[in-house]
Amino acid sequence: MALKDILVLVDGSERDHGRIEFAAELARQHSAHLTGIALPGVDEDSFGSYAAVPMIPASVLAEAMERYRAEADARLGTLEAGFNDAVRRAGVPGGWEVIVSDGPGAVAARARAADLMVLGQPHPEPKGMQAGWDVVEEVLLSSGNPVLTLPYVGTPPALLGHVLVAWNGSREAARAVAGGMALLRAARRVTIVSVVPASEVEPDYLPAGVDLAQHLGRHGVHAEVSRAVTGGLASADALLDFAADCGAELLVMGAYGQSRLREAVVGGVSRAMLRHQTLPLLLAH
Repeated sequence: MALKDILVLVDGSERDHGRIEFAAELARQHSAHLTGIALPGVDEDSFGSYAAVPMIPASVLAEAMERYRAEADARLGTLEAGFNDAVRRAGVPGGWEVIVSDGPGAVAARARAADLMVLGQPHPEPKGMQAGWDVVEEVLLSSGNPVLTLPYVGTPPALLGHVLVAWNGSREAARAVAGGMALLRAARRVTIVSVVPASEVEPDYLPAGVDLAQHLGRHGVHAEVSRAVTGGLASADALLDFAADCGAELLVMGAYGQSRLREAVVGGVSRAMLRHQTLPLLLAH
């Protein structure tokens, strides 16, 4: 799949600048359109509970609401100006949209009409408009399209020279590969890695991913096949260690829903990767 329509979430956090710059450069590399998606600036429902308090005059509530709206509009205006400046410098077509209702669900719905959405790694303590787990999980598990998350520590380069594919033969991993095909084609080097417990490593062990390497070869992508032995590590830690050791700049992997009763619950390995990621992740469900 070609990347021609990319979205980037702009949430008012200190990581906005790096995220927008990354997305703009990615759009430039793939001749794509970039849209900045801003979360709601005004939560008018939060004022509803105060309306029932008789000691607070309606005029005071109205004045507070107007002031809140003005501050939110000013904040969104600043974010839009920064986004437009990055798009102009990158020389790519761009657009700006503000999500006005049901933040996580509306962002996910918007992401369904795009090729890729760039998000930030969920911060342990999100503040203000900053996207938390609810937004990332909803977009990841219900948009139907791949999501690229950037770590909140450091600013990774958008030139993704070495791409690592975590492969276990699952449907989710296959969707991630399909969703990231344009990035795989553009990469200088691609490595397919499977996570293997030390107890399963034998001299004649054939790494998983050989068939995937053949498939990618038919798309013009030469891929190496390797494995990450867990030893005493959790799967997520083994993957991140392998990525660091080989100098990967992007990790492509499937994301798993843990509960059918609540779709917005990411499985253990996926959540651990998002919680501790040290490089960009391209995930698909």
